[in-house]
Amino acid sequence: MQLVSAAKYDQREGDIAPLHGEIGCTQLEEEAETTRMIPTHNPQPPTTSHSVPHPNHVVPSGTSSYDIPGNTRKRKCDEVESDSGEERRITQAKVRQYLQLRRRLLLSQRKLVKAGQTGLKLPLCYVFSDLLLHLPRLSYVGNGGQGRGRRKSHMPDLSTPIDSSHPLEAQVPKTPPLYNVQESLDSVSLEESGFSEEWFTNVLLDVTKDLNEFGVCVVDNFLGEERADRILDEVRTLHSLGVMQAGQVVSQNVQDQARGKIRGDKITWVTGDEPHCSSIGQLVNVVDSIIAKANKHYDAGELAQYNITWRTRAMVACYPGFDTHYVKHVDNPNGDGRCITAIYYLNKNWTPNDGGVLRIYPENRINTMASIDPCFDRMLFFWSDRRNPHEVMPAKIVRYAITVWYLDQKEREEYLARE
Repeated sequence: MQLVSAAKYDQREGDIAPLHGEIGCTQLEEEAETTRMIPTHNPQPPTTSHSVPHPNHVVPSGTSSYDIPGNTRKRKCDEVESDSGEERRITQAKVRQYLQLRRRLLLSQRKLVKAGQTGLKLPLCYVFSDLLLHLPRLSYVGNGGQGRGRRKSHMPDLSTPIDSSHPLEAQVPKTPPLYNVQESLDSVSLEESGFSEEWFTNVLLDVTKDLNEFGVCVVDNFLGEERADRILDEVRTLHSLGVMQAGQVVSQNVQDQARGKIRGDKITWVTGDEPHCSSIGQLVNVVDSIIAKANKHYDAGELAQYNITWRTRAMVACYPGFDTHYVKHVDNPNGDGRCITAIYYLNKNWTPNDGGVLRIYPENRINTMASIDPCFDRMLFFWSDRRNPHEVMPAKIVRYAITVWYLDQKEREEYLARE
């Protein structure tokens, strides 16, 4: 419904008539009502100290005002009582309220008559809009009376559902949605996998430092071109096999809008153990080791407040171009356990004209925006909660990415208990 000014008000269905919009139309009715209320048995005008001005009606100076029926207090011009002023104010307030309600009833009656003459079908909220202004205002009391846990947002949850038991993933084969995070890479296994211990230490320090300072960490040339090429080949194979489906959001009441309007990517979930997904599995193992080590690092900072024991499967996503995007959202708005989002990009020879930039709006930094280009072999870490609302800008060409979410054990258990 829309509140419009009297000059522009044209009785559109659903609009609320402003209070001053029809005062002139009911002036005669109000004056007639006022005239009936003026007593005729008293030839002498009452003193001005007992006058009650009618709403929207001005009594000219020097003119005697009208009396109010129901005020039976005997008038004594020569008697001044200590409480007379307060009593008069109370009486005047009651009379103003009565006259105001009376005028609003007249406005509603005129609307009904006009609707009957023109054959319009008006909603009740329009007919009685003037009286609705007197109803007490209702306020949100929060989370259905639950005393524990995070308060749920009244906004739709536009994040990706991570539980395979979620009804939106009923078509996906049942696999365990969460896996234990393990530090699988030691110095020996690092060398066997082709990674140096120095590289691992540098990445670890960058992640802990940047997450604590900025809430976002970007690592370029993460795995090297050769390994990244193998991962890209596996992702392209998954895309060509047709296993990707339209991305969903948690709030089911916006699913129809989600298809193309909220998010336009195609996704599939993999563990890394599937055929032709071994390189994706190696990527996940490397990220697992970095997160597990950073969580227990002596200089972990804010990371130390979490007990990161779980992660999701790897979500392989493809934006097929044609301005497909993902609107601004938070990965974990309602405390489902997700604390770190890790994204790996696979877009060779990316240019700004290709689109698909990830924009992050850090909550603790006013008027600050981080633009993350989805460049080939780039790794991105950021906090998953409300500290980092983000969006994927329209992609002009095909855009590939792999996302893994890491969860805090306590918050996840509390979330499951609430649900």
